[in-house]
Amino acid sequence: MHAAKPALLEPIMNVEIQAPVEYAGDLMGDLNQRRGRVAGMDTKGSTQIIRAKVPMSEMLNYQTT
Repeated sequence: MHAAKPALLEPIMNVEIQAPVEYAGDLMGDLNQRRGRVAGMDTKGSTQIIRAKVPMSEMLNYQTT
């Protein structure tokens, strides 16, 4: 077992957040606090679209927070 070097993996969610451009910095900071990795950002009019990969355990309480 020690020679195999097992690793415990956790489920990762693909997240897409759409919000006004002025909140993009706050959202990116919040995702970083939740151990998220931003995969990309797009702008559509006055809306910022942020795509990230975030551990599921960190996203379960996202709405209530």
